[in-house]
Amino acid sequence: MAELLDINSMRGKVVMLVGPMNSGKTEKAIKWAENIKNHTDCKVMFFKPDIDKRAPPDRVVANTSEGKITFPATTISSKNPEEVLPMIQGSTNLIDVVFFDEINFFDAKIIEIFEKLKVADAGNKRVVVGTGLDKNFRGEPFEPVQYVTARADVTEFHQAYCKHIIKTADGFQQCKKPANYSMRLVLDENAESRYDFFDKKNNPVIAKYVPAKYYDPTVVVEKAANNREGASLPSVYYISVCHDCFSISGKGNVVDIYNFIRGKERGLEEIVEKFPDMETERIIKFLQEENRIVEKNGLFFPKHYVFDIISSSYTPERE
Repeated sequence: MAELLDINSMRGKVVMLVGPMNSGKTEKAIKWAENIKNHTDCKVMFFKPDIDKRAPPDRVVANTSEGKITFPATTISSKNPEEVLPMIQGSTNLIDVVFFDEINFFDAKIIEIFEKLKVADAGNKRVVVGTGLDKNFRGEPFEPVQYVTARADVTEFHQAYCKHIIKTADGFQQCKKPANYSMRLVLDENAESRYDFFDKKNNPVIAKYVPAKYYDPTVVVEKAANNREGASLPSVYYISVCHDCFSISGKGNVVDIYNFIRGKERGLEEIVEKFPDMETERIIKFLQEENRIVEKNGLFFPKHYVFDIISSSYTPERE
């Protein structure tokens, strides 16, 4: 039998399972849920975000060395996770343990929902378990995981093996160092320099992908790969990598443009003229979407932040 979740001692607490892609987070959560369902009188509910379409909406799925394992799940809105509250609080049976998969895809509201769900009706207490990536593809803290983790009573940090291919005198081999990063790769068979790796079935992928750019969107869900010979490859692929093998392009360009704007308010034409060899307009759009800069009357300014006591985080100041 797999390792058990001690329900009695963990009531009223939040447990977080975090780490890079393919590090066993969801696998462990499913095994916990399966054991609770099959061997106790406790009630379990499992939730997943609607943005993650890699599996059927009524199942959460994990890939293991023995194949896929699944558990019944309910898909809820990633932007409005509060819709989970009436599902649990309005249930005729007390829900003892609540699981959330991939909380990195949820809105920041999930932070407070975890706190509310710890306490059940009539003073009873629940266990709330979440899985998620602690770092985004840029290698930076992934919201809202970092804030839920900061408040969690128990946090397990999982690791995977680095999947990067290292060139050797005799050919190549897998790096295999402990991996703490989830690296996004983009299909580009015409690029001059490409990033080689082993896929999820440990097949080598050579001269197909390049590292994503720093200013690409934060959330891009990987589509299921089709590994049949001759089949098309997914446009985006994620692998686990170590610190030494982690790579991302374009960060220096973003820093240069941001510092230029931060020094003095600038117009678009002036910024493009200053950085003619960069994807300047795309980077400006990224900085706006990430709430780093704001446009007023045709000029770009750095965004100011204030501390939000509700989410215990810094949020963009309201206009």
